[in-house]
Amino acid sequence: MSKNFDRVFQDWEPVILRNKNAQTQLKAKRDGNTETKAKNTMSEAQLRAAKLDKDNETTKVETVSNEIKTRIIQGRQAKNLTQKQLANMVQMKPSDIQAYENGKAVPKHQEIQKIQRALGVKLTGLKKK
Repeated sequence: MSKNFDRVFQDWEPVILRNKNAQTQLKAKRDGNTETKAKNTMSEAQLRAAKLDKDNETTKVETVSNEIKTRIIQGRQAKNLTQKQLANMVQMKPSDIQAYENGKAVPKHQEIQKIQRALGVKLTGLKKK
């Protein structure tokens, strides 16, 4: 009798539970009905740059109007501030202030309001190019 205890028998089959979605994916793979998509690893800025590169000169790059540029410059000079000092006041990068004054970038609404408060000039409601 001890021989029977040495050997353990399993009288049932193991049950493997799968997600229905996994089963349908496996069936689709077997049938050859699948598409593989590459995961997007580019940043938002890179995506915008790629979109501009792909476009055939039809996309107009948005810039700041001359009125906004001159008001920022005049307001900053009236308070005898450098671009770096203004940037520190509004908690921005000096390169951003420089880009706004050169017309190479368009500030977001929140940034316009910060600059407005710091300089005491009206910038909202002015047209962008």
